[in-house]
Amino acid sequence: GRVLDPFSGTGSTLVAARDAGFNPTGIERETEYFATISERLRQPRKGQSASSAKPATQPAPIQDTDLFADLDAV
Repeated sequence: GRVLDPFSGTGSTLVAARDAGFNPTGIERETEYFATISERLRQPRKGQSASSAKPATQPAPIQDTDLFADLDAV
């Protein structure tokens, strides 16, 4: 299954979802949180040694987009 966290913050929900065997998908607009999330998801799963861990998929940043740009014209 997949877990969607639309306000990922520091990534606690994403890490817990990954450790529980789910595929985590996070959305976060603050770039400083993105760096934290990326680092946390690179760490081995809970109860797994670093030597036996599979490499984590690199999170893919999305281009900064102002979703509400059209509303500014109103």
